[in-house]
Amino acid sequence: TQLRIYGRNFGDLKGTNTVTMNGIVAAVSYWSDDEVIAVVPASSLPARELRVAVTVNGVPSDEYWLYGICAAPTPTPTPTPIPLDRVDVARNIAIVKAHNDGVNVPYSVFWIKTDLSTGIGSKHYQYTYYGASKWIIDITYPVIEQPDFTVNVFSEWGLTMWSGMVYYWETVPYM
Repeated sequence: TQLRIYGRNFGDLKGTNTVTMNGIVAAVSYWSDDEVIAVVPASSLPARELRVAVTVNGVPSDEYWLYGICAAPTPTPTPTPIPLDRVDVARNIAIVKAHNDGVNVPYSVFWIKTDLSTGIGSKHYQYTYYGASKWIIDITYPVIEQPDFTVNVFSEWGLTMWSGMVYYWETVPYM
């Protein structure tokens, strides 16, 4: 791992010029008056922070602290994916909850399901119904083993007709 350091008045590599990282002198692969490229010592890795100082003509700079730059990568947990039919169940429960709150969302109709997920931390599905009027149900949930679902129901004009939660335990079939 190499670290590129920009600055001024580094001089040339002659003399007592060094780069230290966490107190260890680092090998330098490039040195110019305004840029230094140094190899991060293996004994400094992994580290959540890296203290870096440049010494020019025997005078050390202040230490600069870099956070997270050399941290060993944390593996992304692979959650147990929930069955997609749970999302459909969450949609149906949200429709019932919306009805209970006076919003007459169509129930026994064909909903077009679209996966709008971006990124790795959450899922986002949109259900659309085109009938006498257009309805959209947005469902988002974090990618964890037993997620709770955030639901928004929109009318064809984009107005929020109902918002609420469907809890994971509500989508689990009774045994």
